[in-house]
Amino acid sequence: MYSNIPDIRDTDLEEELAQLTTAFRHMPAGMAMLDRELRYVRVNEALAGMNGLAPEAHDGLSVFDVVPDISGQMEAAFRQVLETGKPLVGVEVSGFSPGQDQERHYSENVTPLRDRDGCINWLLVSVMDVTDRVKAERNLRVALAEMSAFAAEREAILGQLAEGVVVADRDGRIAFMNEAAIRIHGTDKMGVGPDHYADRYGLMAEDGSRVGPLELPLGRAVLNLETVTEARWKVRRPDGSEALAIGSARPVHAPDGTHLGSVLTLRDDTERHQTERALAESERRLNAVLNNTRMAIFVMDHRQHCAFMNAAAEKLTGYSLEEVQGRPLHDVIHHTYPDGRHFPIEECAIDRAFPEDMQVSGEEVFIHRDGTFYPVSFTASPIYDDTTRTVGTVIEVRDVREEREAKERLEIVIAELNHRVKNSLATAQAIVWQGLKDASVPPKVRQGIESRLGALARSHDILTQEAWTGADLRDVVEGALAPFVRELDGRRASVSGEDLRLQPRAALMLGMAFHELATNAVKYGALKDDGGRVEVGWSRTSGVLMVNWTECGGPTVYPRTRRGFGSQVLERAVAHELDAVAELCFEATGVTWTCRIPNTWAALSG
Repeated sequence: MYSNIPDIRDTDLEEELAQLTTAFRHMPAGMAMLDRELRYVRVNEALAGMNGLAPEAHDGLSVFDVVPDISGQMEAAFRQVLETGKPLVGVEVSGFSPGQDQERHYSENVTPLRDRDGCINWLLVSVMDVTDRVKAERNLRVALAEMSAFAAEREAILGQLAEGVVVADRDGRIAFMNEAAIRIHGTDKMGVGPDHYADRYGLMAEDGSRVGPLELPLGRAVLNLETVTEARWKVRRPDGSEALAIGSARPVHAPDGTHLGSVLTLRDDTERHQTERALAESERRLNAVLNNTRMAIFVMDHRQHCAFMNAAAEKLTGYSLEEVQGRPLHDVIHHTYPDGRHFPIEECAIDRAFPEDMQVSGEEVFIHRDGTFYPVSFTASPIYDDTTRTVGTVIEVRDVREEREAKERLEIVIAELNHRVKNSLATAQAIVWQGLKDASVPPKVRQGIESRLGALARSHDILTQEAWTGADLRDVVEGALAPFVRELDGRRASVSGEDLRLQPRAALMLGMAFHELATNAVKYGALKDDGGRVEVGWSRTSGVLMVNWTECGGPTVYPRTRRGFGSQVLERAVAHELDAVAELCFEATGVTWTCRIPNTWAALSG
């Protein structure tokens, strides 16, 4: 194997050469001598093992013949050393050696060897198999990347939490704060120890007093290794704003029990605290209103069981809230008809509000605790939650006993008043009739007085029918026209306008006015013959009720030279009594009367 080794040393160095040869052969690193054509000159046992060939089998072979994959990567390095004469250290290559099915990794050093003349004729190559190291480094990089990704993922998750997270190391120094914690404290200071938690982060007791580290949850977890839950404290941020915090802290230990640090979780409780205070204040005010109102209020839950009744309801029913709460209200105060028959809940109008999801109102009869019956008016309305789902009913109840008694008394008084008014009118008509029996009284005068008294009586009749609460304008007009026009079919007379309710005084005055107009139309105007007609209409605009009487198709009208009683009623009496503006015109085509009355005398019917 060594017959072709060049003579590179003097004969007096043969012994030293033999020692070097032995060392070369048994070195743990792979060693090879290559000539300038990159053929093997000498190979030690370690490299022979790497290449899968006996040392002598390498004689005369090129590196490209033995390890072509690796040599292709090293060729440039070999040529560089041959050209420059400068060694290369730590050239790393990888590939497959003969007889191996797994990729191996190598670190190679290339050193030039010179002959006596200083020419570079050989290369000394040392090869170290670093496959295990490369794999270990690769695994370490993967592990570090995974750890970094895990840490980044954990930090991202913690950063997105609505709840604040603060982590302290084993010495209690702040090592991490997520975004929520930074927002709560108004700062992201790190490295702060427990003795400075309060002053660096503006921490204090709920009442604003100073606190020490052992009065803060994280301080107790750090210094005493305590677990603290649902603690509350105040935070004053650098900008001067304050927050009420609530949170828990606990120490963190490794599986072997080693103390690693502590963690604090917290949330800003300011809004909830303010909401609770506002709600409590709202409830206080609501209870004050409910308990001081004279209206009885009941609140029913989704089962139609009584959940609340105010003081007025307790007074009305004779029961306390404790006695009724959790029971169906119907079974307590509404279970029997006044005649003693059982009142099924299915027939109860009050209980329809919840199942039918609608507001219901009306009158019913309740039973007092002492067994007496009493009439009430009620309004039952559904209660909705934020999703518009019906969750209960609120019932407003009013005792109407006094109202009914007052109404009955009023009806008696009005009936007596109507009786006396009719008697007074009858007496007046009798007196007038007696006075008109004298033959010297013209029939025209007698008829005028009698018709006007009749008109006044008809207006009183209309008001009497409505208990003197007012009258419909249409009824007033039609009542005044009735004695003169059989049918208001539009041929002889038409009436148009929205349904309006007149006050009593306005009803009387307009009734008299329409009587005068109708009387005049029969004697001189549109109703004198069959060809004429009367149009009566009204409308409301800009705070004024506009009433119009228009005649057409009758005989030619001439201006009047004398103003009689009728004209006085139409132009002065109505204007004076109703604060109105009235205008009576005698146009050739027919009489017109326009009256502008303040809207306060009329309102929409219904």
